[in-house]
Amino acid sequence: MEQKSDNEINTLEEVPRIFFDSSTPDDCVLSILSGLPPVFDEKFGEALDKQIKIAESSIGIVSEELTKHVYASQDSIFDATSRFLKLQEQVENSTRYISSIRSEITSVRENTLDPMINVYTHIRNLKRYNKNSKVVHFTKCLLLIDEILHSRQFITASYNYECIKNILNQDDLSYSPEIYDKFYAIGFPDFPTDVCGESDPLKIGELKKIGCISEILESIQQFPSNLETILTKELQELSETFDEQKYSEVIASYLFISESPPIAKMLVNIYTKLLHDRAYAYFEASSNDIDTLFRFMDTNCALLKKFQTFIQFHSDNSQITDIIDKINPDYIIPKIDGERFDNILSSILTGFHDNFNHFYSAAESSVLQFLSRINCKSLDALSFIKLVRGLKEFTSILTCEGIQDWLQITSSEYLQRYTSACIMSTRQAIASDSWAPVPIESDFLQHVQTVPCDEQIFEFPTDEEPTKRYTCSSAMQCVRIIHSLVCLSVELNKESCISLIINVSSTYVAGIINTFCSPYPLLTVSDGSVSFSQKLTRSFQNSFVENLKTTLRLIGHLSLTEQRPVESAESHLMQMIVGTEGLKLLSWYLKGIKNYLNTIENEKVTKFYDITVFQLLKQCRPNISAFCARNFMNIKQLKYQIIAADWNVQEITIEYHGFVSILKKSLENLSKTLLSFQLPRDVSDDIWRGTWMRICNVLIHAFGSVRVCNSNGRSLMIGDTRAAATIFTNMTKLTDIDYVDVLDYINAFFFNLTEFSSWLEKASLRYKSSYLVNLIRTGLSCKLSSKDMRDLLSKVETPPK
Repeated sequence: MEQKSDNEINTLEEVPRIFFDSSTPDDCVLSILSGLPPVFDEKFGEALDKQIKIAESSIGIVSEELTKHVYASQDSIFDATSRFLKLQEQVENSTRYISSIRSEITSVRENTLDPMINVYTHIRNLKRYNKNSKVVHFTKCLLLIDEILHSRQFITASYNYECIKNILNQDDLSYSPEIYDKFYAIGFPDFPTDVCGESDPLKIGELKKIGCISEILESIQQFPSNLETILTKELQELSETFDEQKYSEVIASYLFISESPPIAKMLVNIYTKLLHDRAYAYFEASSNDIDTLFRFMDTNCALLKKFQTFIQFHSDNSQITDIIDKINPDYIIPKIDGERFDNILSSILTGFHDNFNHFYSAAESSVLQFLSRINCKSLDALSFIKLVRGLKEFTSILTCEGIQDWLQITSSEYLQRYTSACIMSTRQAIASDSWAPVPIESDFLQHVQTVPCDEQIFEFPTDEEPTKRYTCSSAMQCVRIIHSLVCLSVELNKESCISLIINVSSTYVAGIINTFCSPYPLLTVSDGSVSFSQKLTRSFQNSFVENLKTTLRLIGHLSLTEQRPVESAESHLMQMIVGTEGLKLLSWYLKGIKNYLNTIENEKVTKFYDITVFQLLKQCRPNISAFCARNFMNIKQLKYQIIAADWNVQEITIEYHGFVSILKKSLENLSKTLLSFQLPRDVSDDIWRGTWMRICNVLIHAFGSVRVCNSNGRSLMIGDTRAAATIFTNMTKLTDIDYVDVLDYINAFFFNLTEFSSWLEKASLRYKSSYLVNLIRTGLSCKLSSKDMRDLLSKVETPPK
């Protein structure tokens, strides 16, 4: 760094650059110290003192310069503030002056509106130009015409404007009284007689150049724009309340002054603005419910009907033609003739049709904007149906493709969400059901037979009316869900809704079987083991009908892990009765909507009704009863008595075995329980049939487990079976009980080899393999050889271990 010999800084330019270039004070100090000699050098102190003096001088110079600049900036600010205050004062003075001028102009304008002042002014101007009486006459006539043009007589004004415009366009036309022959409804002053014979006629072009006349002509030339403003207000009023006479006058007025009247466009703009204003009012209300949307759509439809009133009016233009013929019967004005009027009226109607789409778009846009605020996912089925029907009715009046697309997309999404909700709701209804009997009220039946349409849907069988009966709460909920799906199917995808109805019904049937055919009323899983009823539910997801058949066949073969106490057995039986009454209610409702569902030729629907509704649902209560009724019988003791009995006897006795007595006692206990329930006959009969089904299964199982038996023993089995059937028939009064499977199994012992071999081929579908194996090994009455026995056993599947 260069330094002066005296180590002093006197000007800003002499300040070393290091003070400006360093980013921080620390950097500056380090830079200065880096230029000093080593600390142990004897010149270090002297060099350091020099640098300190240079720094002090630099700081002083910089401080002086900054102070000068600050003072200079303050002076500039003070000057600017002073000028601003003066300018503000001048602006205020100018504002006051302008206001005073405006007041004077207003006052002058008010004082010059009087027509008489205009007349005197015109006359004074005439005298100034020293014109003759023709000028005065023309001026008076123009004033009369101008007065008519500013009146509320639209048609007369429009026609007379066309007349005066035709005259003013002919500069070479001589001024004469004949030029006023074409005017309508104006009383012109008499033409001056002292100038009629002038040899030098006055031309229209000369008259137009006179100052006072040119002022009147300017007022006349403003007529079209003034008339359009007035007619716009008339159309505004007509848009609220249509009046044929007034509208005809508006059209006729336009016909005289315009080749292409903008009536259609103006009305579309008026109605579009009304639509937007009302839409804004609804949006400002911050309401997004369906009823508000319907009120808004009703408003749109009302506006549309008003707009269509104008279109319908133009289907017959006779009223407009009559008005025009009254004023201009002979079409004496050039370019005003019948053909021109017809063309203009036709163009007006075309304009209505062309601009109608604009109104459609505005209406559709506002409705779609409103729909975007509605949370369709939170709507229940009936509310969504109400929304869909309202929108369909709206689109039948206004063709809106955007709303139709919205309906298609939203309906698909809603139905997809509603599908899972229905299945979940059905399962929850079953899980939360206490299985207490609930009476079926007429209000409920009326509700589930009502749909928001005129279509005939319900045709219920009169002989199965469920009134005066009871059911379970889950069945009523299931029917409500199906009813909502029926209502949805009227408006949405019918095939999808019907498939969902079948799925909900299947889910409910599976849930009932799952509930009452498990060891306890509600399914439990312990130690990671899966119960039969869980497997049953899973199988329903694949092929409901086939698995339901299999399930009903297997229910009677299930065995309890433990015997229920009597109180628990009675409670479970009563719950089962209520649950199966729910299936009866479901069956009744499904039969009522059968014809409606069959409108879709779907194999799934046909199979569902032919097999599930009309066959399997009838079998549910007897088969479920087969599971519940065994709580009233000591199954283990019954089987033990049969298996432990001696069936290899030398003679046939007339006494039946002890298990028949055990069975009789169990049936008596069940009979007492059913009598205490005071059940309808059809319900108790179903339970007894299920009980007999269970008894037959126990007999087949026990007889199939006997390992030693001869012909006499088989005969005793037949006798004991018939004795049990007789006891059961006497107790239940059922004469149509069937125990063919038991007798066929026993009688097979007496077949010869050929008959038995043929019987065995079909028996595997009716009996377990272990029963057939035991039957063969006990030896038939025909005395099988070892080879015959091996051949027969080979036809039987190896039983599971």
